[in-house]
Amino acid sequence: MQLARWLERLALRADETIVDRLLALSPEDRQRLLRETPRKYLQELDERWYQWAHAGQREPPGDWPVWLIRAGRGFGKTRAGSEWISEMARRMPGARIALVAANENDGMRVMIEGPSGLLAVARADEAPQWRYRLFNVAGAGASRDGMRIGGDFVALETGAAERVRVDGAGNVGIGTASPGNSGGFNRQLHIQGDYPCLTLGGNVAARSYSLGVNGGGEFAVWDNQAAAASMQIAAGSGAVAFRGSLLQLGGVSGPQGVPTRISLDTSYANSPAPTNQQLKLNLVPISGTEAYGWTVDNLGRFWHYAGNSVGPTGGHIFATGNTARWQLVTAGHFQPAVDNVHSLGGAGNRTTVVYAATGTINTSDAREKAWRGAADAAEVRAGRRIIAELGFYQWNDAIAAKSADDARYHFGVRAQRVWEIMADEDLIDPIDAEGRPGATPYAFLCWDAWEAGDEAGDRFGIRPDQLTLFLIAAQEARLAALEAAA
Repeated sequence: MQLARWLERLALRADETIVDRLLALSPEDRQRLLRETPRKYLQELDERWYQWAHAGQREPPGDWPVWLIRAGRGFGKTRAGSEWISEMARRMPGARIALVAANENDGMRVMIEGPSGLLAVARADEAPQWRYRLFNVAGAGASRDGMRIGGDFVALETGAAERVRVDGAGNVGIGTASPGNSGGFNRQLHIQGDYPCLTLGGNVAARSYSLGVNGGGEFAVWDNQAAAASMQIAAGSGAVAFRGSLLQLGGVSGPQGVPTRISLDTSYANSPAPTNQQLKLNLVPISGTEAYGWTVDNLGRFWHYAGNSVGPTGGHIFATGNTARWQLVTAGHFQPAVDNVHSLGGAGNRTTVVYAATGTINTSDAREKAWRGAADAAEVRAGRRIIAELGFYQWNDAIAAKSADDARYHFGVRAQRVWEIMADEDLIDPIDAEGRPGATPYAFLCWDAWEAGDEAGDRFGIRPDQLTLFLIAAQEARLAALEAAA
């Protein structure tokens, strides 16, 4: 069914609209009529606004110079004007039609962009293009905000001052009239060249940095003052390369209490061995060249250095609780930071084996001792009885791991048995019913307890060097008694 035939079925009078006729039909006839009409005809009918307009919205007949619609709100004045202008544009393609409003905002908000404006009444097959342009061809500093076009630039101005400029080379600057200048930046955002580039400048003269893509396709941070790349990200692989210090934090107090910077480097001018470094953390006094730092080399070795020497005077310090505990000195010795304070291991944190080319040295300086004298008779008797307790044994852990046949034999004493003999001679307090020993003045008798959650426990022990000397003294007393009786 063609749209013209469909309209003939409505049999409209000259003063009657489609809306009038559809409303005159019964609901059933109206629904049937609309249901039988193809969608494309309904769309075209909807866009033939003059068929729906009331008499006051239709273009008056005759040759008239002015069409005035004088009515209140809701009459449809804006819709009538938009539809009439759209129809004139269809009839006369390329025509120049002026829109006149009380002010610029009303012209855009109501006549163009409003719900009854030109953009809203455009037909489905029309694609009107709306470009808002405000040109101010006056000189810089004019009181009117807007766009200013010069001989080889376009600028935006607000508050009687230029804010954005695009120069003849395509450079874009914010806060500057010279976006192509590499020095003297002041709040500048600068995009330039054949490759994307963002330049940021501060108030420091000739100091600016550019972020962009270089000729090799790498993203780079460029120091315009030093004329060198500070950072590069390689295209494809995404690898990041830094020139000089990777990271610097200023105002940090250094080892001598002077202001320093902390830098993370892949190279350092005053760097000592190792020279093939993979990562370095430097602590560098700002006013000096001496550096303190830590380095991991290409072999995964960890180094600590001061100035040009690996390992500073005083050593690589290991500290807890803001107190130095251990140090690794430049000669390679690992030692406590304070004399005769810290233990190596504990009753609940033992090492298995200590390998050494020579035995341990126990200092025995007479100047540091209050001498008591030789063993008395009770001590000699205890020593003789302890000698009788010497024998072979196997560790239970070794039996569990290797079996009784394969666990190795050790020779020595059982600490609890030594304790019992010393107590039996009234030299120390006995072990109580809970297995805890009493007080003892003898250093070769040891007992330690520890609290570590589920791993809490206790352990008996001896100092074998002192116990051995004690047993030698008891044996010497026995030999002396035999010799005296002979």
